[in-house]
Amino acid sequence: MGSDDVDTRFGVLSTARIGRESVIPAIQRSDHEVAAIGSRDADRARAVTNELGIESAYGDYEAMLTEAAIERCIRAPRRERRSPWPARTDWAEPFLPPADFGRV
Repeated sequence: MGSDDVDTRFGVLSTARIGRESVIPAIQRSDHEVAAIGSRDADRARAVTNELGIESAYGDYEAMLTEAAIERCIRAPRRERRSPWPARTDWAEPFLPPADFGRV
């Protein structure tokens, strides 16, 4: 699906099972596209993008969060104490564009 065919291009900060089996497939079934996966482990991000047919993998959260081609970023739910990103990404609506992360 090309970028002209989708409403929103998402970046997902998750290679966890809930991201792979729930969050990402739900987005892929919609009029949106998962354009990138962000992970702390670049090899894991590449493996998930290959498995799910996603174009870009990032082994650095900041790199994905600042990628201009990504219109919205979300993260799969996780224990907050393990993630430094809860205020910079959204799990539920409204989704924030990357340019707005610094204002959260």
